[in-house]
Amino acid sequence: MVKRKRTQRQHFHARTRTVYTKFGLWEVDKIIEAMESRNLINRRTDIFSKCAIFENNKNMVDHISILPDDVLQYIISMLTMRKGASTCILSSRWRNLWSSSVSCLNFDAGARINSLRICYFLGKESTSDIDQWVDLAAAQGVHELIIDLDLTKFGLVHNPTKLYKFPFGIFANGNGSTLMHLHLEACVFKLPQDFKSFNSLLSLSLERTSLTREDLRNILSNCSSLEWLSIRHCQLHTTSLKFEAPSLHLKHLAIIGCYNSPEIEVEAINLISFEYEGRAAKISFKNGSRVVNSYLGFSHEVTLNGVSYALNKLSSNLPCLETLFLTRVPSTSEENILPAKLPTFTNLKLLVFSVLTESRRNLLELISLLGVCPSLQKLELDLFVSCESEDVQTKVSGNSGSFHGNLKEIDIYGFRGYQNEIELAKCLLKYAHALEKMGLYTNIPRFYCGSGEWTLYQKIERAAGIPLNEVRKLLQKEALSTTRLIISSGHL
Repeated sequence: MVKRKRTQRQHFHARTRTVYTKFGLWEVDKIIEAMESRNLINRRTDIFSKCAIFENNKNMVDHISILPDDVLQYIISMLTMRKGASTCILSSRWRNLWSSSVSCLNFDAGARINSLRICYFLGKESTSDIDQWVDLAAAQGVHELIIDLDLTKFGLVHNPTKLYKFPFGIFANGNGSTLMHLHLEACVFKLPQDFKSFNSLLSLSLERTSLTREDLRNILSNCSSLEWLSIRHCQLHTTSLKFEAPSLHLKHLAIIGCYNSPEIEVEAINLISFEYEGRAAKISFKNGSRVVNSYLGFSHEVTLNGVSYALNKLSSNLPCLETLFLTRVPSTSEENILPAKLPTFTNLKLLVFSVLTESRRNLLELISLLGVCPSLQKLELDLFVSCESEDVQTKVSGNSGSFHGNLKEIDIYGFRGYQNEIELAKCLLKYAHALEKMGLYTNIPRFYCGSGEWTLYQKIERAAGIPLNEVRKLLQKEALSTTRLIISSGHL
């Protein structure tokens, strides 16, 4: 019968005498097999150590742990992987010794590799090694393959002539039939014209590579099950891109950060999500009636005319749009954030607008968004106003202001208590008659950058404006009795 002695140190009482022990390696393995976990305290079992047994509460002398790390690592390297890893529970001294003793990992024992990720600053010179890893994964029916060789993560610059070339030959003859998700960064991806081994591929993400019109045509014609296609920060060597996939299952299309974007034509009857960030190229849709989610990102290089063109195309070509993410960074020469005339988004229910702006601009022009989104239920504004403004407008100009009866929730992130921000919040409270909640959060605003990814803008230090308790008093005068007002220093 095993009893645990209630002392500061963990001891075990075995049968007729008290035993103070540290476990030998074979005992650790035996304990784990018996318990199927590392919780040694909640299990009662007979434990005897062949390493050391001391009675009468004498101090233990752990002879093996006083050996140098190199010797211990050599000893552990003679054990199996499982037994070597088991030594990490002996003490803090042993916690990481086993990981340094591993020189070779043998993946052949498993029947299948579900996912393989290669992330390092490798290139063309490492082709044979990467090919070996990919070959092993393909032979064991890999479902997800991620090869991330992006040097910019390590502060290095790419040489286009030294990029790793994806080995399509490995996946020929049916080896690619199990692959469902493929993500490649900084790799050469030239899909052969009649390559039919990617029929099971559901998602394809390409970053920091070069693509031609022919490459895109081969992708769409050879990946018949493709549902998700993401192209980020790629060089597009063509004057026009046509996503003609009327018979495909393509549901999500993202073209992000390809600033040499040519004309884009999309024909995918099953498409439900479209994301674009670039220089407001000419975009047209055919059969876009099912698209309900969209993202448009405009840098400072995109003029108001470009923004107006893209929004008008989106409104007319995607009539069922329900969720829209907008990111806008106006150039220093522009006076306005939004075009003077905006198209109407009849069915839009969620609008997320991220904007980096200077204090001289009038934030009240954002009120015009309410008038062109009659069905809007939630509005999120991610504001980064560089500093306090001396000249603040307090009235909405022209016909920008219109009462809204469906808007239930407003969240403003990046709120600093500046006067122009307060005036914006006042006007929103005034025009949103059905508003149930307004949240003002002083944390650094987040910016949506496509494919479900967000980034924080932290490049400029900004002074605080009016204290938050004063802001609350000012806004409570404008808020309805049914509106819940939240002012916080973080997300809720």
